[in-house]
Amino acid sequence: MQEKEAIETAYSAALQAQYKVMLQAYIMANGDAALEKNAQNVFKAGADIARRARDAAIALY
Repeated sequence: MQEKEAIETAYSAALQAQYKVMLQAYIMANGDAALEKNAQNVFKAGADIARRARDAAIALY
């Protein structure tokens, strides 16, 4: 059980990191819709990868 909790904690940290990247991209976009859309796409891709990795790691236990 301890491993699963650690994996969930790491997943949460990965999402927080992805959010920070998206926030910085939004700041840099300065209202540019295309750049904001790119930031959203990058966030979603990173979140999807983190979720797949979390699921794979949990499946090991």
